[in-house]
Amino acid sequence: LKYEAIYLHEIADGFAARRVIGEWLTFYNATRPHSALDGRTPAEAYETGLLDMMDKTDALPTSPQAQQQQKFINGILAA
Repeated sequence: LKYEAIYLHEIADGFAARRVIGEWLTFYNATRPHSALDGRTPAEAYETGLLDMMDKTDALPTSPQAQQQQKFINGILAA
C-alpha cells in the first residue's frame, strides 16, 4: 500500500488519503492478480471459494468441539 499508492501520490489531506487508499484497495482486491491465489484476484478467489463450498457442504470443516461432544458432571469429564 505504501509503495504502490501512498508514496506515488501527493496527499494533501485526510479526504485525499481516503480516496487514494480506497481506490488502491479496490484495485488490489478486484483487479490485481495474486500469485498465492494462482493468478486470480481476491474477489475471484472468494467468489469461487463460496461456490465450491456450496457444492461441497459435506466437506466443510467443523470445530473439534462440535466433533467431540464432551459431558461434564460436577466439573469432571464423564466418559
